[in-house]
Amino acid sequence: MISICIPSRGPTIGIWATIAGMTCALEYAGKKFEFCVLINGKELDEYTENLLNKVGAHWEHKTEAIPYPQARNHVARMAQGKIIIFSDDHCIPAYNFFDLLDLNRADVLHATYHPFVESYRYYHQFLTPEFKRGEYSITPASSLPYYVATANQGLLAVRKEAWLKIGGYWEGFPGYGQDECWLDLKAWEVGCKVMLDPRLRYWHFSVRKRDYDRPRSDEITGPPLDLGLIRARLEEYGAVR
Repeated sequence: MISICIPSRGPTIGIWATIAGMTCALEYAGKKFEFCVLINGKELDEYTENLLNKVGAHWEHKTEAIPYPQARNHVARMAQGKIIIFSDDHCIPAYNFFDLLDLNRADVLHATYHPFVESYRYYHQFLTPEFKRGEYSITPASSLPYYVATANQGLLAVRKEAWLKIGGYWEGFPGYGQDECWLDLKAWEVGCKVMLDPRLRYWHFSVRKRDYDRPRSDEITGPPLDLGLIRARLEEYGAVR
C-alpha cells in the first residue's frame, strides 16, 4: 500500500487539488492507497472535513501550527503503507506517476516539477493520457533516474523502512523548504540511496504567496553528519557531480 502524507498549511483548495490529483493517478495505476493528512494551524471548514472523511483519510487538526518538518514526521507516523509519498498540499502528479514509480534502486526518490503546467487551464490535460501525445511530453524517454546527493522538491517517495532508519526529518529545521536536503544526506549516511527521476512529473498548484519564509542556507545548523562517509557513498554510486 502507498501512503500519501500531506501536512497542510496552505489554502483549502490546495488540499482538494492534491487529493483529487493523487486519487486519479493512483486509481489509473490500480494501486492500493491511503491519505494521511494534518491540517496544520489553519481553520478546518466543513467541506474539507467532509472530503477527508469521504476518502477515508487518517487526519488530525492542529489549531496551533507546528514546524513543517515536525508536521511531515507527524503524518508519516500515521502511515500504514510500505511506501510513503510526502506531498505539499498543492502538488498534482501526472496521470502515469505511479505507473513509473520504482523504488527498486532507491530508498528515497524525488519527483520533478513540471515547469510547463503553470495554469489551471492545463489541469485536466495533465491528469489524462492524451497529454503525453502533445508537444510537451511528461514522459521523456531519454530521461532516466539517476543518483543524487540531494534534491529539493515538493514531492518525494520514501520506503517506510528507510524513513525509520533515517529517523525522519530533522525537526529542528527552521521554516520550510530545503528540509529534504538534510533528509537526503542523512539517508546516504545511514546507507540508504537517493535518486531523482525526471519521468516522475508533477504540477505545483501555487495559489498564493507563503506567509512563512525559507531560511538562508548559511543560517542552517543542525545535527552533525559524517560528511566523509557520505561523500564516499556518493562517489560509489556516481552521485558526486
